[in-house]
Amino acid sequence: MIKGGVLISQPSLHEDGLHTPTGASEWLVSRARVRQPSGAMEYLTAGDREERRARTKLARHLSLLYREFFPRQYHLSPQPFFSLEREHEFYNLVNQVLFPLDLRPLEQHRDWMYPVIPIRCQQPHDWFSRDYTFEHLEPPFQLTHALFDADSEGFWRMLRRHYGLPESPRPLPYGRTNSLKFVELCVAESTPLRHLPTAIVMQSYRTGSMWLDIPPGMMAGESWTFDEVHKLHVHWVMAKRMFHAIDILSEWLIGAPAERFGRAVQLWNMSAN
Repeated sequence: MIKGGVLISQPSLHEDGLHTPTGASEWLVSRARVRQPSGAMEYLTAGDREERRARTKLARHLSLLYREFFPRQYHLSPQPFFSLEREHEFYNLVNQVLFPLDLRPLEQHRDWMYPVIPIRCQQPHDWFSRDYTFEHLEPPFQLTHALFDADSEGFWRMLRRHYGLPESPRPLPYGRTNSLKFVELCVAESTPLRHLPTAIVMQSYRTGSMWLDIPPGMMAGESWTFDEVHKLHVHWVMAKRMFHAIDILSEWLIGAPAERFGRAVQLWNMSAN
């Protein structure tokens, strides 16, 4: 195309992917995005065309997910379509409703984005580094330390001292019991003691929930797709149920420590038979 005597190159439809519905959609998203100040700045600071295309593709995906998971908020949003501000709304809703998302970077950087869904361990303690004190553990975790830990005898003494427990019953050493049988005995209980296996799998990072099984200090990333968002929401629901089970068991144990910790020790010793 010649304009004012100057040859102006035009992008090939095939080169930019505009001949496909998805390519055309992404082109429209990019045009809408650069009309906003944040989008224009993003366009100017992007490294190259491939980086801009990847960012446009992400914006399109996030917009579709926003509309799919939060249709009411999507239609009531005052923010421009495909804008960075609308993406931040979506991040906030994800954190409120679906699963935990660290929002601190959004407060510190107006142009912040999450190219993937960051998954970090949401457990209350780092069981690998043992960066905690016995007194600050929840009662179910204090109990599992007194039963399963290599220094179980030392933890048992701390448990007795902390709750004023009697000398007997005294737990058998870990090597003389059957862990699987102990779990079966706990699950068969009609009291909240049936939740003790939850504490056991949390400490071993084998809960089945990605939010609880990621090793401390590490992060996994999942794509912003409908299936992944839905899966991570289901895994977060699982994690919250486990937290609730720990809370129920904690309140039950401290309601009558001698009797209830004692019942757990009885089951532990029974598992040796």
